[in-house]
Parts: sequence; structure tokens; C-alpha cells
Amino acid sequence: MNKSKLEKLVISAQIIGKSSLSEAAETDSVSCFAEQTLAKIKDTELLTACVPKKYGGHNVGLRPGTNLELLKILKYIGKGNLVMGRILEGHFNAQLLINQFGSEKQKKLFAADASQGKLFGVWNTQSEVGTFLSKKKMVVII
Repeated sequence: MNKSKLEKLVISAQIIGKSSLSEAAETDSVSCFAEQTLAKIKDTELLTACVPKKYGGHNVGLRPGTNLELLKILKYIGKGNLVMGRILEGHFNAQLLINQFGSEKQKKLFAADASQGKLFGVWNTQSEVGTFLSKKKMVVII
């Protein structure tokens, strides 16, 4: 990915982070959600940041030299609204796992979903014998 595209994603995160401070204070409750901040994130290309370029994404976190930008994006969003920072972190984590362990069909499906503004998340629990991943089959429950 070219440097200016990466910089654009980071700048978008910085702008959204700064503008989300007041909403973060107003929505710091279990009965509220930072809808305006999420809408701003969806209006950028941030939801496809960690999607492979061949599926319309930006390869952030997938190619050498892009991890610093990934961390900056999460820092700026989280600095403005920690809840949204954690949501975006889970979204990115899911994209990275899909890239690593998903089938081509799953990669295409989830890239298209991210392009349409859908959010992903990761939930993990450990069984008594430990948790492991297998490349043979990735199951997604929606």
C-alpha cells in the first residue's frame, strides 16, 4: 500500500478521535452507544483497513511496515472514545484472523461485508484442554 493511503487512514482516525470526545462523555453508559462516532468511522475506509488489497482493502497489519499505522489508528480512535477504540480493535482482529485462517470464499464475503459497513468482533474462551485454531474449517456464527 502506498504511504499516502496509509497516512490518509491515520489522519481519518485522528480527526474522528478528536471529534468523538464529547460524544464519548455523553454515551459513557450501558444504555447508550456512540452512534455518531461509528457513523464517522463507516464514512471512511477504516473498516476495510485490515482487509487484503485484492479484496478491496488496504493490507494494514497484513504487510511489513504497516503495523505502526495500525497502532496509530487504534490509538487515535481510542483516545477519543475508548469504547469505539475497543470495537475497532475487535473488528481489525477479526479481519486479521479471517485473512489468516479463512477460506477464499470467506475472505471475499467478509471483505464485501466490511465494505458495506458491517462490524466484526472476536469472542474467545478457553476450554480445559486449551484453545486451538485449525486451517481446515472456519466456522462463523452470525
